[in-house]
Amino acid sequence: MPRRQPGVTKYTTSDGRTFWQYVVDLGDDPDTGKRRQRRKRGFTTQADASAALDEARRAIEAGGFLFDVEHMTFIEYLDHWLAGLPQTDMKPRTISDYRNETRRYIKPHLGDVKLTKLTPLHLERLYRTLMAEGGRGGRPLSPKTVLRVHRVIRKAIGDAERKGILQRNVARLADKPSTAQLDTERPAWTPDELRTFLAAAEGDELFALYRLAALTGMRRSELCGLRWEDVSLADQTVRVRQTLGVTNGVPGVSTPKSRRSRRVIDIDDRTTDIMRAHWDQQRQAAEFVEKGWTETGYVFTTVIGTPQHPDNVSKRFVALVRTLEVGTSPSTACATPTPRTCSPWARTRGWSANASATPTLPSPSRSTATSSPATNAKPPRPQRAWLTPSEPRADRSSRGWALGKVQQFGEARR
Repeated sequence: MPRRQPGVTKYTTSDGRTFWQYVVDLGDDPDTGKRRQRRKRGFTTQADASAALDEARRAIEAGGFLFDVEHMTFIEYLDHWLAGLPQTDMKPRTISDYRNETRRYIKPHLGDVKLTKLTPLHLERLYRTLMAEGGRGGRPLSPKTVLRVHRVIRKAIGDAERKGILQRNVARLADKPSTAQLDTERPAWTPDELRTFLAAAEGDELFALYRLAALTGMRRSELCGLRWEDVSLADQTVRVRQTLGVTNGVPGVSTPKSRRSRRVIDIDDRTTDIMRAHWDQQRQAAEFVEKGWTETGYVFTTVIGTPQHPDNVSKRFVALVRTLEVGTSPSTACATPTPRTCSPWARTRGWSANASATPTLPSPSRSTATSSPATNAKPPRPQRAWLTPSEPRADRSSRGWALGKVQQFGEARR
C-alpha cells in the first residue's frame, strides 16, 4: 500500500462507502488573519486524491487561482469565469454579450449571494424582478432578454459543475421565462414589398449586397466578410467561410457561427450578373484611385477598397427602407437592424426573383469547390484596414455618389 501523503485522508459515507479526500492550505485570510483551507472530496482511490492535491499545490505556487468555494460569492466566481472565456473557443461577440448581461442584470441583484448558497429560488426571484423593473428607468425587461440572462447563469454554473467546483447546476432547476411569451413571429415583407425595396436599391452601391441577402438569407456578418476567393461566378456559387462582425464597436474577422453555417450557396442568373457587374465596377474604382486603393480581396468594400463596416451597412439599409412604403419598418422589427434580422428577406412569402419569372431559390448548401470570379485575377490576402461607422446621408443612395467619391479621392491624391 502506498505511503499516505500528508493532507490526504480517507472517509466513510453514511451508507458505508469509502472515499478519499484532500485538504490544502490557501494561506491566511488578509482581512481576518484566519487560516483558510480547501477540501476536495469524492476520490475513489488514494492515488487520485494525492495527484489532485499535487496539482492544487502547483497552482497555488504558480500564483494561479484556486477556488475558495466556501467564501466566494457568485459574482466573484462570475468575474473569474468571464476572465477565462477568451482562452476558450467562444466567439468574442458572445463573450462581450455575457459580460454586458452580467454587469447590467446579474451583479446588481446577486452581488452578496455565496456561490455555494445560490438556490433556484434566488434565480427565480431575479427573473421576476427583471421582468417587472429590470430595464432602464425601472421599465420591464422582455422575456427574451431575461432568457438570455438565464442562459448566461446556466452556462457559468454548468462550467463550475463540470469542473467539480459545484455539485449541481441550480440554474437547471429554476423556472426560466416561458418561451411561449417570446414574440418569435416577425412580420415578413410581401413579394411586392421586397420588389419595391430591390427596385429602389438598384442604384445603391450596396445593391449587390442587398440582392445577395434577399436571395440567400446570409447574415450581415457573412455578407461583410465575403471575399472574392469564395465566389465562383462560373459555377454560380457563394461559399461562406468567414464572417466580419462587430464587438464593442470594433469589427473583427471570425469563423461562421456554427458548423452548419459553413456552406456553399447557389445563386440565380440575375444575381450572378449583378455580382459580375459589381466586380467590374470595383476593378474600375481600383484603377482610378491607383495608390489610394487598399486591395483587401473583400466583395463589399468602401470607395478605397477597405471592407464595409457592418454598422455602416445597417445604417444605410435602414435609411433606404425609411424612404419606402413597405409594410415592415426595420426600426421597429428588431432592436439591432441588419439585413438578415430586419428585412424579412429570408422569410418573404411567395418570393419570385423577377416579376416575369420564378427561378429556383438557392439551396441551403452544396459541397462543391469554388474558384475566383470569371476574371481569373485573384486578389491578395486581406489586409485588415477599417473605416469607422458614419451617419447615413440622403445623397448616398446612388452609384453616382460612390463614383463621385472615388473621383474626389483620386483628384486629392494627385
